Amino acid sequence: MSIWAVTQDHCKDEAFNHCNGDVIVWRYFWPKLGEYFGLKVPDLTFEKTKERANTLDNEIDMYEWAKDKKPVWEAIVKKYGGKPEAIEWGTWGFFMWATGKSWLTIGTTEKARRFGWNRLDNTYDAWIETFRSLENAGILPKISNIAARE
Repeated sequence: MSIWAVTQDHCKDEAFNHCNGDVIVWRYFWPKLGEYFGLKVPDLTFEKTKERANTLDNEIDMYEWAKDKKPVWEAIVKKYGGKPEAIEWGTWGFFMWATGKSWLTIGTTEKARRFGWNRLDNTYDAWIETFRSLENAGILPKISNIAARE
């Protein structure tokens, strides 16, 4: 969308939301994403925020989770490929904000569509495309390398 916006004169000095345009619910999205990696994701009941709508609260504190994962990541990279320093690139605060809402969030590209934006992406497909791009760039291990060795 950024390239589109800066190449359209009528978009000068405008701000647009960039989202895929479909609706996802994390509770149902995580298991589907886990399938890509050959993982079974446990049923996510989101007990922590069950009675507290409109709170920003995560079932898993990603800062805490990531604290002892560097050696694990280094072992994965050594065995399957990838960049050891990529573990340091994780923006856990943003991830927690993006996935920690106890309410449904729906982004809209309605303004961009009024200005001529017409692309629509499937969120799951976009995540998989991103993972594959990171695999092809040598940042993440290729899923085929992992599957071949298991």
